[in-house]
Amino acid sequence: MNIRVRTPIIVDRVPKKHSPEFVASTRARYRAVVILILYEDTPLPATKFTNKLLGIHNKTLFKAPKDPKILTQWVKVIPRSDRNLRSGIDCVCEKHFAETSLIKYFETKMVDGSIQKIERDRILLKENSVPSLFLDLPCYLSSKTKNRKPQVLTNLWSPQANYLFPLLNNNNAKRNIKFQQRWLDKFNWLSYSEKLEGAFCKYCVVFAKSGGKGSQALGSLVTHAFQNWKKALEVFEKHSKHEYHTLSLLKSEQFLKSFSSGQPSIIDILDTERIKQKKENRLNLLPIIECVMLCGRQELALHGHKDAGPICFKSNFRAILKYKAKDLNHLKHFLESDGRYKYTSAKIQNEIISSAGDILLEKIVKEVNSAKCFSVLADETTDISVKEQLALCVRYVVGSDENVFVCERFLKYIEIHSLTGKDIASTIVNGYDGASNMSGRFKGTQKIVRETCPKALYVHCAAHSLNLAVSTSCDIQAIRNSFCLVEKMYCFLNTPKRKNVLLSVINESDMDTRSKSIKHLCATRWVERYTAINDFVELFPYVIQTLEKICEWNDTTSTDDNILMKAMDSEFLTSLQVIKVLFSYGLPLCKLLQKVNLDLKEAVDLAEVTVATIQRLRGNITEEFKQMFKEAEKMANILDITISIKRLSKKCTKRANPSINDPEEYYRVTIAIPYIDSFIQQLNERFLCHKNVLKG
Repeated sequence: MNIRVRTPIIVDRVPKKHSPEFVASTRARYRAVVILILYEDTPLPATKFTNKLLGIHNKTLFKAPKDPKILTQWVKVIPRSDRNLRSGIDCVCEKHFAETSLIKYFETKMVDGSIQKIERDRILLKENSVPSLFLDLPCYLSSKTKNRKPQVLTNLWSPQANYLFPLLNNNNAKRNIKFQQRWLDKFNWLSYSEKLEGAFCKYCVVFAKSGGKGSQALGSLVTHAFQNWKKALEVFEKHSKHEYHTLSLLKSEQFLKSFSSGQPSIIDILDTERIKQKKENRLNLLPIIECVMLCGRQELALHGHKDAGPICFKSNFRAILKYKAKDLNHLKHFLESDGRYKYTSAKIQNEIISSAGDILLEKIVKEVNSAKCFSVLADETTDISVKEQLALCVRYVVGSDENVFVCERFLKYIEIHSLTGKDIASTIVNGYDGASNMSGRFKGTQKIVRETCPKALYVHCAAHSLNLAVSTSCDIQAIRNSFCLVEKMYCFLNTPKRKNVLLSVINESDMDTRSKSIKHLCATRWVERYTAINDFVELFPYVIQTLEKICEWNDTTSTDDNILMKAMDSEFLTSLQVIKVLFSYGLPLCKLLQKVNLDLKEAVDLAEVTVATIQRLRGNITEEFKQMFKEAEKMANILDITISIKRLSKKCTKRANPSINDPEEYYRVTIAIPYIDSFIQQLNERFLCHKNVLKG
């Protein structure tokens, strides 16, 4: 009979020369137990299961307390400034707490009065306990934050007496040599890093700059962990006699005395003039920073043509700074003095801007980290210096209960040299436009990001989806030709001489027009082409008068003028009216989709309302098109032509060729209905993916 036991009780390691058949036969011998067999050179996986099997204690994590007062104490003692500790979410390891704060055993009072202790599988934390120990010395190697020095020198983690030091996979493994607890007792400056599995000198890590003869570079025990346990005592004794080690001990003693008493350092005490100079420099630097920020806020260029030499009115920055110095005597004296450093160079200006950007970015990141959900928006563009810039923005939820709203912030521009999905994915986390290198299913950015973050959602930009829907629906030949002709008309009249003729014609008329010139068709925002089409229709009578005047010129311009006049036929006039009406429905949607506080559900709802409105237009197309056709006839009267259908042919395959004799019905069937149907279809397809995201 086979007996199944849930808990493994045998762990065997076999030489790698044995075949899988040998392993299988070994398992077959012990049917009453569950056996874990590994090859000799295969590391045992570090899991809770195997740790318990080998007698290694599993570390317990404690969640941050919900009590605000206790949480504030936790935040004060934990040495990190990148984000705040979140109650009930963030956890702290048991090794950061003193032994007196932990409950490790079940205590039972026996009949004879003795206390029986049974070790707990999960350690409990005493009420109102606060972490006080922080491990891993290399986390404090940075000298940028001085407030970490006391943590390293006083509250550094130290392994307990029963701590099991690991056997490293190097020469120490062959000799079965490990780090010894007694070394910590013998050398009070020695510290062990559990993360890097090596030894450090905590005093030299903080204070030593260089060492050895001739200021040689520092090595093990300072810049990287020492792990050669065979020569440990020899190296430790030698390190204790180094001059830079002795100097680091003296510096640490002085630092701890100054830190505990709150007194200034020896340098500041001896050099009072240095403190005075620091205050004066900061006082003079503040107005300079304010001038840089003012130019940035008002979008003024800082540099001039020649931005060097004495302070004068050569640039916006220098002009504002000189004007500000009239009311600040210390700044005026500083700028007019013979000193070399004025902090007004282009390099200093760029450093101020960069520092301000880092501060703003840090504040935004803190807000994002405290938010429950967020998304990253990414889009690529080419700047004026022909460099690819990846623009990153972030949207996140702010507030709680009824005061919840969506906040959108710009993060930064990142210069990129490759637009492949892999390279873009290494720069961003989520949120993209709908280009193929972004949305590709196999090698796109969204695919690569999801491999790293499976829960990340890909959401195509709603405004960009609308632009693509309009762009695709405009592929109908008559509609596409109308856009091309309007653009040609803009290019033809966009010269000083011809534009003056158009302006004079408008001024001589009795009508008051809102626009005074023809607009250029926007290359990226298709729906905003409505403004260009609307202005062209409004100025159409004046454009015709202008072309008639230019036609009388005795040069080659009149030839181009005649070509444009002949190109404006019945199909062009009818298509122009259809485009104007349909774009008037898409323009409000385009502007609403660019709102900062718009969420995905609202965007889908707005798109559905627009589709429903256009569908009602399609259902009543006969009556609606009559009004469009009347407007086209008015424009035809200005050209002295009548609306007529194109020549019909039995073998025509490049355009619509229905056998209809009525011009109104012909253009309704060949232009209006196909264009409206295509527009509705594209909107439904583009926003279907957004509905699927909401459905989950």
